[in-house]
Amino acid sequence: VLGGLATRQFDTVARAFGIQWGLSKSEVSRKVVIGLKRDFEELMQTDCSDVIALIIDGINFGKRHNQIVVLAALGVSRFGVKKLLGIWSGGTENSGVCRALVEDLISRGLRRPEIVVLDGSKALRKAIVESWEDALIGRCQEHKRRNLLGHVSKSQQGWVSREYNSIIYADSYEVGYERAVVFARELRRVNESAYRSFCEGLEEVLVPLLIEDRELRRFFSTTNPLESVFSTIRLKTGRVKRWRNANSVMH
Repeated sequence: VLGGLATRQFDTVARAFGIQWGLSKSEVSRKVVIGLKRDFEELMQTDCSDVIALIIDGINFGKRHNQIVVLAALGVSRFGVKKLLGIWSGGTENSGVCRALVEDLISRGLRRPEIVVLDGSKALRKAIVESWEDALIGRCQEHKRRNLLGHVSKSQQGWVSREYNSIIYADSYEVGYERAVVFARELRRVNESAYRSFCEGLEEVLVPLLIEDRELRRFFSTTNPLESVFSTIRLKTGRVKRWRNANSVMH
């Protein structure tokens, strides 16, 4: 199933291997549901006591008018090991879900992370700050780039992208901030909307520049470690035409 074979095809494949029973569509579905529920329950009990950094992002399922949003949290241990910590159903702007997410991680041993990387969600940021007032929060630089380019014309996108790169790839936080101030001034003269988009949460966009190690800086500059997980999930769930409910999505 996880390889992409539809349940209605199992019986045909089984007969090709001389197996005559136990692989009907309904039987496969029942066994898969039991197995995925067990895996989900194990995931939601993952130990978080060794996690020192956190990345949180969301993925949408279903049609636009009836979308189900799943938030995922990826932890990084002090030894550099990445592990999925859990998934929660609810919008990224739903403060109740975001608070429950953080409280769940804390109940499993999570202490204040050295850095938390978010997609720009205000509700997630609020939940993090309420738990750890002095938390270092970084905003995904790729999310900010897409938002910024969406505010300018195609003829301006090349210039904006070059200036943005010079800021996020600066040698230090101070240099990046100085370049950002100059660029913001130039941007405001040509596009007030783009200027406001750029300035919103700018200090959090520059947070990775505080990290001296360039490999770590690149890793914590985006939510891409979770985006790659989501990309794999898209391949596995592309055949699904209808989601029954939030539980079926998470399982």
